Parts: sequence; structure tokens; C-alpha cells
Amino acid sequence: TDNLVLKHNYNAGSVIPVSDGAAFFDGTDDYITTEFIPDYIHTNASMGMWVYFNTISEQSMGHHDSKRWYMGILSDGDLFMGVADANTSSSNIDGGIVANRWFHFAVTAIDGTATFYVDGVAKGTDSYTQNSATNPDSGWYIGARKNGAGIQTHIDGYIANVFQYNVGLTQAQIKSIMNKNYAGLTSSEKTNLVSWWNLSADANDSHGSNNGTLT
Repeated sequence: TDNLVLKHNYNAGSVIPVSDGAAFFDGTDDYITTEFIPDYIHTNASMGMWVYFNTISEQSMGHHDSKRWYMGILSDGDLFMGVADANTSSSNIDGGIVANRWFHFAVTAIDGTATFYVDGVAKGTDSYTQNSATNPDSGWYIGARKNGAGIQTHIDGYIANVFQYNVGLTQAQIKSIMNKNYAGLTSSEKTNLVSWWNLSADANDSHGSNNGTLT
């Protein structure tokens, strides 16, 4: 997969590899589970990843069991992204999502406002409710969604360089880190970083202890 994960270098104006590989999901039963996301998601946080869709249908890229935060697309290619307890289903966000192309998705939660980014460009905002709810029943899913009906809406494609921060990143920071894998991050870019999964060789957390389990 070393030729698959490409990104735009904003400084050099060129396209160069951002990762040595990516995790492949078959759209049927593949997914990754990690440990739960701590309660900082109810204050300020940022999450994101690179995604390549083989097909366009209703698919989930990342999902918390109790919907603390989630990312996905609908059958028409529109985005739904949200955080905390808000109804930020944002299915009206047209991110220009198509098959056979890499996209970078990110969401920031800052003082009650969630901002949704595609390829470093803000596509929409929504409000959310901060609270002090307890940890969810189970962990966070990469490449699928889990609810009362079980694990479903699997992604058909690839995911790489998944991150979680316990701070709301700026647009400039998102543009900077989307150009890098974990080894390329500066020391300041690792400040407030909770977990980072390159997914180039395994599902281990390069920064924290939230190693993923491949299914």
C-alpha cells in the first residue's frame, strides 16, 4: 500500500507519501477496536484520519459505542460527523466525497462548537453539549459502527494516520499534521496528543497505550 496514501504538501506544492501503508477494510466484516476515549471528549478535543473509499455507500470511518464522536459518509457521499451528545449528524455537509481518492477528515470540538474539516478545509460547524458523562460501555471502532444492532456499516477501503488530541486544534495545525505520519510530527505537535495509529503495519498506538485489535 506504499503507493496508496498520498497527500498534498501545502508548503512544497507537491504530492508526496504520508505513510508507509494503510489498513485495508473489506466492507463486510473488518474493523479495529481500541480502548475507550476518556471523558475529555466532552470538553475540547480533535480527531481525524486519512480515508480512501473503494465504493460510496453508508460507511463509518470511526465510531464510539455511545456516539461520543463519530465519522462516516452516507450513500450520496455526504458526511456525517459529530461529537459528544449533540445531534451533529451533519448529513447536509457536502464534502465532495467520491470513490478512488484519498481524503483527510478531521473534527474539532472547542467550547461547544464542532468544526468539520475535509482535506484541511472547514466544511461546516455545529454545536454540541459538554457534559461529564461516564466512560462508554466499550471502546472506539475504526472502520465500522457499533450500536444495539451490533457492528455494521463497515468501510470499504483504506484508513491511515488516525489521531486523537485532547485539545481543539486550529486549521493551521490540522493542515500541518495531515501532512505527516507519527514519525514526522514535531515535539510541539505531540503535545496534547492522546493516541496516533499509523496503521501502516499494525494497529498499535504509536504515542499512547491504546493499541488496537484487528478483526
